[in-house]
Amino acid sequence: MSKDKAIYDLVGDLGAGDKPLADVDGIFHDLVRYLDGDTIKNFVADFRRNNDLNHSGEVEEEDGALAEDLVDIIMHRIKMNKKLMLRLSDNGPDPLMNSVEIVADQYSGTTEVGSSDVSAMVDAVIRTMYPLDWRAICSRY
Repeated sequence: MSKDKAIYDLVGDLGAGDKPLADVDGIFHDLVRYLDGDTIKNFVADFRRNNDLNHSGEVEEEDGALAEDLVDIIMHRIKMNKKLMLRLSDNGPDPLMNSVEIVADQYSGTTEVGSSDVSAMVDAVIRTMYPLDWRAICSRY
């Protein structure tokens, strides 16, 4: 689907497809070209949800947690345990952040993130950083 198809479909669903809305000084077309595809899709989904415009039988998709959000959640949990934070950042912040990003990418799309999920993600970060001796590190924190 092209990035602008969603918004043009929305305009059509609202009955404005027959009106010259898209031709008014080119503003509408320029706006569509200016915005990235994800922004347009998020706007359209939000607009449809707020105005009860979901098509009959259409199931609203849940994208789940974004990797960026999971990075923040995992880092917060690690920072809450000073001993673990110091141990994992022994080699500087880059190896830790790389491991956190790898794990966050693996878990992205998770629809519900509970405390046990975050613990599993922290354990996965440790296993990623220390594949041979992760059990010893896990038992210390």
